[in-house]
Amino acid sequence: MCTVAYEPVDDPIGSVSQFMRTGKDRVRVAAVQTALTVDDVVIHPGDILVADDGAVVVPASRWDEVTDIARHIDRVEEAVVETVRAGATLRGARVKLGYRSLQPREDPSCTSA
Repeated sequence: MCTVAYEPVDDPIGSVSQFMRTGKDRVRVAAVQTALTVDDVVIHPGDILVADDGAVVVPASRWDEVTDIARHIDRVEEAVVETVRAGATLRGARVKLGYRSLQPREDPSCTSA
C-alpha cells in the first residue's frame, strides 16, 4: 500500500455518479508516500480508509483498537435487538446493556475538522 498524490496538469478531474474520467495527460504524480490532506483531514501513508456513504481515516497504529471497539458495539447492538425481541422496551434494553456508554460524547484522542 502506498499513498500517491496527484495534481491536475490543466483541467480539473471531476466525477459523475460512480465513474471518473481518465486523468491521462491531465494529471501528474506530485508525491508518493507522503501525507496528504483531504477536506482538512490529514491522511498519512499506512493509514486505513473505510468508506461507504462517508469516510473515516484510521491511523494504522490504532486499527486493532478501533476494530475491537466496533466489534464490541456490534455485539451489544445485536444483544439490544434480541432483548427487545424477548419483550423488553428499546429504552430498557439499552439501559440494561449499557448502550449509551458505547458512544462517548468526546474522545480527546480523536480529531475532527
